[in-house]
Amino acid sequence: MNDSIRALFPVTGRAIYLNHAAVSAPPTPTIEAIKAQLADVSENGSVNFRKWLAVRERARQLVAGMLGARPEQVAFMRNTSDALSTVANGLGWHTGDNLVTFRHEFPSNLVSLAASSRCAGSRSACL
Repeated sequence: MNDSIRALFPVTGRAIYLNHAAVSAPPTPTIEAIKAQLADVSENGSVNFRKWLAVRERARQLVAGMLGARPEQVAFMRNTSDALSTVANGLGWHTGDNLVTFRHEFPSNLVSLAASSRCAGSRSACL
């Protein structure tokens, strides 16, 4: 990671941080944006709600551009586990389908995949 990117993550000044699957240290611009949002709500209530929606839609457009997708193909989720659960429950599982995954998969990922596949009569296996 180059120095300009490392500088965005204060934790990297004192540690090599590799636990991005569970609790990821956010970069300082994210912290600043969250603080600004909370201050706006604290000072103005919901007066700026439409502006907040515009910021979200602009972010959706930027992400879509980076991914080569259309904005309507981008969904913002609370976290990875929530997103994986949504995807797993949206798959067209059929009787006889097999879910094969890594034995040391992050627990919430494994639970959501296994539960949604079992409901359709599918089998799970861990390698």
